[in-house]
Amino acid sequence: MEPHRTEGRDLRSAARTDESPNVSIGKGLALVGRASGVGISAGFLTAAFTVGGLFLGIWVDRMLGTRPAFTLTFVLGSIPISLVVMVWFVLRNARRVGQAEQDKLSSAKEP
Repeated sequence: MEPHRTEGRDLRSAARTDESPNVSIGKGLALVGRASGVGISAGFLTAAFTVGGLFLGIWVDRMLGTRPAFTLTFVLGSIPISLVVMVWFVLRNARRVGQAEQDKLSSAKEP
């Protein structure tokens, strides 16, 4: 039994040397929080474009006397536009979050 325990301790200590000493649960949760914020914002952008297209379509239909034509056009047209804007927004903010994390890590490593 005793050699097995010693062997297990050696494996655990070997695994610990590979881990970065700067990694902590709090930092990981902060990163998840920032990433979630980006995702929630992207969802609101998509909803805003769709609802905006709906209201704009209803308004144009009332002005021109056409019932569902512009409402359907604007709602269906807002979907691909909102997807493009959402992808752009997520990529831009993901780069910012990643760069901020790299800056924090590099500043922590420098004496």
